[in-house]
Amino acid sequence: MFMEEKRVRWYDSFGQTRWKVLEGLMRYLKDEWEHQHESRWRGSEWKIEGCEKITTPQQQGGKS
Repeated sequence: MFMEEKRVRWYDSFGQTRWKVLEGLMRYLKDEWEHQHESRWRGSEWKIEGCEKITTPQQQGGKS
């Protein structure tokens, strides 16, 4: 997570993005914010970025 930039990025050496995990992380951030600050979360300011948006070194060969 890049808190100052309001971004959550997913890095995967196989080049796949697990969107359900990213969505879960965003839900967690929302819940924690609302619990700690007792105010509404402004999630529209946050961005989710998967592997296809960034350069992630790719693993060669089979799964390890």
